[in-house]
Amino acid sequence: MSEEYSDWELHTGRLIVSFGDIELLTYKLFDSWIKDKKARRYTLGDRLDKLIGCVESAPDQSGELVEIKTLLKDVKELNEIRNLVAHNPTILKNFDDINLKPLLTDLREEKEPLSLEQLHEHANKALSLKAKLFIKVSQYTKIGIDQLFS
Repeated sequence: MSEEYSDWELHTGRLIVSFGDIELLTYKLFDSWIKDKKARRYTLGDRLDKLIGCVESAPDQSGELVEIKTLLKDVKELNEIRNLVAHNPTILKNFDDINLKPLLTDLREEKEPLSLEQLHEHANKALSLKAKLFIKVSQYTKIGIDQLFS
């Protein structure tokens, strides 16, 4: 059981840290593309919606910009999982009369709980999306990745 919890913590950390980096990038894009001083007040979902709208209305629909839009939409979709993980506890659930498994359950809605395997998949997807998004934004804006992280 403790090994499962260690794995749970590892994947939770990977997901949350990846989203922290994605949030940083959305602030930088917001400052650069939208120039709205209220960016820090918006939720990540709201910032993503505004950035996606900005990209969709851009006259330049180059391949890189289309790829950035697709990545932002993928992040928006995965943000639901990030919110589930960030705002809900891991609890033990019975799978049979003997075995208990840690699962993440939404305390507000009756949804299927999130398993360790699903968390692992989502955490890896968040890490991959973060890397792809930083690379594409760096290529499109001609700003070095090191500057995007500062």
